[in-house]
Amino acid sequence: MREWYCCDNYISDRHPGIERDGHPLTGLGWLAVLNPGDGPAAVTLTAFFAEAPPATYQLEAEARRSTLLELHLLEPALPRNEPFGLRVVSDRPVVAQATQYEFRAFERLPEAAGSQVLYPGPLADEREWYFADGYTSDGTGQRMWFEHERLYVLNPGPDEARIDLTLYSERSASLLQYCVAPERLHVLAFDDQPGFRWRRDADGLRSSVFFSLRLRSTVPVVVQKTRRDYVRFDPTVQGMWTAIGCPAVVGEG
Repeated sequence: MREWYCCDNYISDRHPGIERDGHPLTGLGWLAVLNPGDGPAAVTLTAFFAEAPPATYQLEAEARRSTLLELHLLEPALPRNEPFGLRVVSDRPVVAQATQYEFRAFERLPEAAGSQVLYPGPLADEREWYFADGYTSDGTGQRMWFEHERLYVLNPGPDEARIDLTLYSERSASLLQYCVAPERLHVLAFDDQPGFRWRRDADGLRSSVFFSLRLRSTVPVVVQKTRRDYVRFDPTVQGMWTAIGCPAVVGEG
């Protein structure tokens, strides 16, 4: 494969105490590129953002080597404290994997880590995506442990993507429609969306809910879902689960 995609990448600098390239960081981003061939690979790395135009970087992956790129050291610097998507295009077959590390303030040992094998391109007809395992916590942030899920849609093409997102749970299915601009990343916070809210328990209190998703787009996109866990009063990430969706046409209904 010569082309790879991922949607959820994040470099944070909320607290002082750990510095990389002059930034106090609590979250680091890495990209590993495996080049098993006999010659060096010229790699073009494109970063996609929610508002700004894409940024490109020219890199090289040595032959018969694994090249580890520190995304937080790229120049010009990638944005801090906001998500970005990535596209890796190589002139030789390579395998790419992205990893995020999260730290507590003033500590150098990673508190949480998430790693993802990128989705292989080029994109052809990836217009329908499924996620079976979704979850929202009670959302109050007052318990010891609470979780937030985000859905990332990367539209690397020249045309606007019109999205139909259907949520399935123990209640009736809910539909949400929105658009993703060309060459942009869109981040959806489930906690904030009508129809994706928490259920009420027997006492009338908010309760966590599991759900599944189907996303349909008018143009090829890449879709990824991430769950980040927090401890009460601590803004650093304690756990993270992320996955590219399953692109498939399961059937109508």
